[in-house]
Amino acid sequence: MFEVLQKALTKEDPKTRSIAVEMIYFITEHDSSLLRAYTLNQESKEMFKLLIKVLTQDAEAGLKNIVTDIIRFLLDTENKEFDMRSFQVSLRLDLFQLKVTNFIPI
Repeated sequence: MFEVLQKALTKEDPKTRSIAVEMIYFITEHDSSLLRAYTLNQESKEMFKLLIKVLTQDAEAGLKNIVTDIIRFLLDTENKEFDMRSFQVSLRLDLFQLKVTNFIPI
């Protein structure tokens, strides 16, 4: 399911992106470990990169707020079953790489 939503995040149509973000939000709100596991299993961390792209480049403020909540769910350390430290380090490294490659404006 995340593959389909990930593809929807790449579409130019704002409604398609908005619906994809909302679906990701509802899934992540219910069980954040699903998206966390999906993101970790991706070698390129494409889903995380697309969420960051929506956060930094989308014009709709409401969508940015939802993406912020999704990222908060991903980084939530309340889940003791998951090795959160390695996940956070991995995402921080990805953010650093995005900044270095000018994906995120500094």
